[in-house]
Amino acid sequence: DYQQAANGMDILVIEQRWDSTTGVTYYRGVFFKVPSGLIVLDFYSPIDFKDTVLPDFDQVVNSLTLLNP
Repeated sequence: DYQQAANGMDILVIEQRWDSTTGVTYYRGVFFKVPSGLIVLDFYSPIDFKDTVLPDFDQVVNSLTLLNP
């Protein structure tokens, strides 16, 4: 289900983890519902570094202002 970001935009968040040759990779995809379709912002990180940078990613998600031409 869609949820609302702090900026009022409708978003869908998907999270995944998987093993790779370099360790465990974490993924978060944020889908923004806009009148012309969807815009996706992807975030990939080693699982051990996720908690360090995820707050910055969330800040970007909540501060976006998308323009509709």
